[in-house]
Formats: sequence, C-alpha cells, structure tokens
Amino acid sequence: GRGEELAALQRRYRQAFDEHAGQLVTVLGEPGVGKSRLVREFASYVDAQPELVAWRRGHCLSYGEAVSFWALGEIVKAQAGIMESDDPREVAAKLATAVGAVAGDASEREWLKARLSPLVGLATVGEAPAGRDESFVAWRRFLHLVAGQGPLILVIEDLHWADPALLDFLEQLLDQVGVAGLLVVVTARPELLERRPGWGEGRPNAATISLAPLDDEQTAMLLAALLGQSMLPAEVQSLLLERAGGNPLYAEEFARLLTDRGLLTRHGRLTSASDLPLPESVQAVIAARLDTLAPEHKTLLQAAAVFGKVFWSGALAAMEGVGEEELGHGLAQLGRKELIRAVRLSAVEGELEYSFWHTLIRDVAYAQIPRTSRSRRHRAAAEWIQDLAGDRVADRAELVAYHFTQALVHARAAREPDLAQLEGSTRSALVLAGDSTMGLDVARAEAYYRRALELCPAGASGRARVVARAARAAFQGGRVAEAATAYQEAIDAFAAEGEVEGQGEALNRLSSVLWNQGEA
Repeated sequence: GRGEELAALQRRYRQAFDEHAGQLVTVLGEPGVGKSRLVREFASYVDAQPELVAWRRGHCLSYGEAVSFWALGEIVKAQAGIMESDDPREVAAKLATAVGAVAGDASEREWLKARLSPLVGLATVGEAPAGRDESFVAWRRFLHLVAGQGPLILVIEDLHWADPALLDFLEQLLDQVGVAGLLVVVTARPELLERRPGWGEGRPNAATISLAPLDDEQTAMLLAALLGQSMLPAEVQSLLLERAGGNPLYAEEFARLLTDRGLLTRHGRLTSASDLPLPESVQAVIAARLDTLAPEHKTLLQAAAVFGKVFWSGALAAMEGVGEEELGHGLAQLGRKELIRAVRLSAVEGELEYSFWHTLIRDVAYAQIPRTSRSRRHRAAAEWIQDLAGDRVADRAELVAYHFTQALVHARAAREPDLAQLEGSTRSALVLAGDSTMGLDVARAEAYYRRALELCPAGASGRARVVARAARAAFQGGRVAEAATAYQEAIDAFAAEGEVEGQGEALNRLSSVLWNQGEA
C-alpha cells in the first residue's frame, strides 16, 4: 500500500541527479507505520540503477539530544572508512585520505580536516574551537565535494531525536548545496514538526511524505499474508483490525506472537482459534512477545536495550558476565524470533554487531528492566565504551557521560549507599564531554560543565578546573563579563588548592578576557 510514496521518492531521486539539484525528502509517520521499510524498498530501487551511488546512513540516538551531531559523524566516518575500533592515528590518516580524494587545494584540505576532526573525535580541549558558522560551512563544503564526485544519498533516521543544531545544519545544507547531486532522506515521527513547525516549508527542493495508517482492507490483506491459510473468526478479525489501527508493525508482531506461543505453525495454520491474544497496542504486543522468552534470553535483550538500537556482543558479555557459547546461543535465539538482527559489517573490529528489529522493541525491552539493575547496567555500559574507546575516548565522551549520568540517577532513586565514586566518575565524564564538544557546539559544552559543577560543590577538590572550563565556554559564547567573573572564581579556587600552574593559566586567560573588554 505504499506504491505512491515509493514513486515520490523515486521522482526526487531523478530530480536530484538528472537535474543536479539537491533534494530533501522527509518521511513522517508514527512508530511502526513503515518508515524504515519504505527506505529499504527505496534502497533496493537505487541498487538496481545503472549509476554508482554513494549511500551514507546516520541515525539519531534514541536517548534524545544526548550526543552532538552523532548522525553526521557516522556519515563522515562511513565516507572515510573509519571504524569504531580504529586508533587516533588510523582515524587521522583515513580522514586525510577521504578529504584528499575530493579536495585538490592543499590549504582547503587542511581547513577541512581541522573542521571535520571534531565529528570523528580527534579535537582536543587545547585547540581553539571554530565557530559554529565556520564548521557548518566546512561540513557543507565537504559533502558538496563528495556529491560532486558522483551521486550521494544521505539517509538520517529518527530525526525527531536530533540535536537542534543538526536540524539547523540540514536546513542550511540544502539551501547551500548548489548544483551538486545530493539527495537527503530523513525519517522522523510527527514530533519533529512540534519541534520545528516550519521544517521543509517554503523550499522547492523539499518534500514531505506522510505515511498514514493502512486502511482496514490493507491491514486485512497484510494479516492474511502473515497468517497464511489461517482464517480468523469474524469477530476476532474485527477487534484485531480495530486494535491494530492500521499499524503494519502491530500486524507483524501479532503474527510473531502467535508463532512464539505455538498458535501459528510454520505453514501459516492456526493450531487453535480460541484464546487468541489481542493486545491493545503495538507496545503491548511486543511486551507480550517478550514475556514468552526464556528468562536468560529476556535478560540478554534488556541488557542490549541499555546500549540503544545498536549493540555489540562484547558489550553484553562484559555487562552480564556471560560466556561466549552461552552468549552466542542467546543471541541466535533472539535473532530467530526476529527481535534482533546481525549487522553485516561491524563497526568494531573483532566484535559481532547487532541491531534491534525495530526501535519499539528496544524501547519496550528497556522499560521492562527492573529499576534496581538499571544503575549497574548503565555503569557497565559506560565502562565498556571507555575501554573500547582507548585513546579515542573524546569520540564517545558524550555517550559515556550519558550512561554515567543515568547510572547516578537510578542509583540515587534506589538510595544506594556510598555514591562518591560514581559521582566522581560522572563528573569526570561530563567534563570530558564538554571538552569534546567545544569544537562542535559551545553552548552544549557549557551545559556539560554546569552539570559537572553540580557534582563539585564549592571547596571540593578539582572544582577550579571545571570552573575554568566553564569560563572558557562562556567567553567563546560571547558572554565576556560572565567569563571574567568565572575566571576570577577559578583563580581563587586554584590558589586555595595550591595549584600554581592552574592559577597561572586562568590568570593568562583572564587577561585575554579583560583585553576584549577594553581594560588594557
């Protein structure tokens, strides 16, 4: 029932590449209505075309605006062939090769590398951050150059979870792209329009495809296809259509639920038409399916949900202390039940990568985690990511900060004793997250520093350095008077701690602030 929507995507594809004009297509719909399926069908169409097309995908993380420009970073990494397990030297070399392949001028290559580095986690706090406008210009230029080499399709999933700055960048990208052949396809829930009421409006090169629920006839046809030769009693089918509400994921998960409970054979026959489960929503169908899992497999799925839609086998082994054989068996079982699927090419060398079959499965699995164990699991996730990152910890600093913050929130809710160590780890992670985002989004960096200060009361050891970082962020954000006050606080705190070098550095930076105020 999505033929017209697929045809609309295909028309925009031809416009983008036959007319050399950038195009933006937003696929809007409720969870489970078929956004990802439509994009997969479109990918099959693109694969069948004679021209070679670069297809780059990024996804916005399901824990909201937790990571700056994560989806764009994934796209740049994919273009450069950067893996999550690469060390900083390999990352720098691959980025240089990717830039060199599209930019001929040496000075432009250096400028692009410097501005793209924060997206792949290479920037450090010691470097002077570029302004957001300059970074946007550089990122647009890079994608423009890549598109100039041949057709380029960017797919960004779950844009409703994107950082506001990423939305700004995408809108500017299509305004500025000129003659390059570029198609940007984004998927989002309707909440996107609540955040950006004017998204895509007024742009001749932008289109929105809204996926409405299936009608009863289409839903009945889908159920018939899923249930094979089985015939549902008329009253059961009527109630089922009402509860499905035209959501194809409900129909799919309902059929899987019948299979999980042994009510539907492989050949599509109902073993019994009585006592059929009829959950009231797609989330309830998924919850009912998870209840059919063996306890150890359900525990494994919940652990995976802590990481988000994508996770790795080693992460689960570290979090749950599961042996390789037991882990492999559990993941295989979850795969057979179509709850997770293996990713063909893992972003971490030597690790098997998986993704949830649908984001809603991840959401339901996470919601079922007992609150008493959420703190432990988020802390284990943060520590595993830190170990994986090694020298590239800045690239994942925001992820680490998110997991430590969640661990602390749940530990406090559970009134766990002796939280000093967890508070210290969270504070350090927040500071590192601030450092890593200074080259991307100064306002976000400052927010991380403020949250770190909340865990570092006046007089606490180490507070001076956090205050100094917050002062630097305020200065970069243009609030000079506020920066001067914060630097003076940092100087006094360094003096109280006996940190002479820190005191000298803060004095040096304060002199720059005062000079900018005209107090020579």
